[in-house]
Amino acid sequence: MSGSNSILLSFGSSGLCAAYQIGIASYLQETCTLKECFFSGVSGGGQAAVALALGLDCQRLFEDIHQPLIRELSKGNGFFLGKRSYELASKRVLAFLDEEPKRFEKARERLYLSVTQVPSFRQKVLSNWSSNSDIVNGLVATSFVPILSGSLWVKTPEGRYIDGALSRTKSRPLQEIPRFSFALQRWRTFPRSWVFRTNEERTRQLFLLGREDARLHREEWGSVLPQH
Repeated sequence: MSGSNSILLSFGSSGLCAAYQIGIASYLQETCTLKECFFSGVSGGGQAAVALALGLDCQRLFEDIHQPLIRELSKGNGFFLGKRSYELASKRVLAFLDEEPKRFEKARERLYLSVTQVPSFRQKVLSNWSSNSDIVNGLVATSFVPILSGSLWVKTPEGRYIDGALSRTKSRPLQEIPRFSFALQRWRTFPRSWVFRTNEERTRQLFLLGREDARLHREEWGSVLPQH
C-alpha cells in the first residue's frame, strides 16, 4: 500500500481533449520515477491514469491506438460519443492490453477510476481489477455520457454507471497521501467545443501541447515527483 514517498497523480475530466493528458503522461514517463505513484482518473482523464498505472508506452498508445481510432471515427461528423465509438474503442484497447494477459495485475491498489452510480448519482471509485476486460469496462464507465452515447447507462456485473464527472457526491481515494492534479485547464484554456468534437490533426496538437506544458511547468510538479 502507500508509503512515505507515495503520491496520487490525478487526471480530471477532459472529454475529447484526453490526448492532452496523454501527452502529459508521456512526458512524465520519460522524466520521472513513478513506481511509488498511485493514479486516479475520471471521464477522459481515465485514459492517462490507466496508461501510467499499467506502464503502457504513452507514445505508442497515442500513435497506434488513439490516432487510428480518431481517424476511423472521423469518417463521420467528428462527434465521438455514439455507441459505435465505445464499441470500437473497447475492442482496440482490449487487444492492446491483452498483449500482456495479466497486465491488469499492475493496476491493483494503484489505479482508481471514478464513475457515477445510477440511479443514485453517487460517486463510486473502481479499484478492484481482476482482468484486462475489467479495466476496459472501467474506462467505458467513467466516460459514458448518457443518451449521447446511445443509451441511458453502461451496465456491468457490478451495477449501472455513467460518466464519473456527473456524480453529485465527490471524494478522492487515498486522502492520507499527497496529491497532484493534472486538470485539463490547469495551465491553459481550451475551447468548450473541443471537448465534444475533434479530428486527427487536433488530437495531435493536444498531445504535443500536453508534452509542452508538462515541460514548461516541470518545476511545479517536479517538487512532488522524483525525477530521473
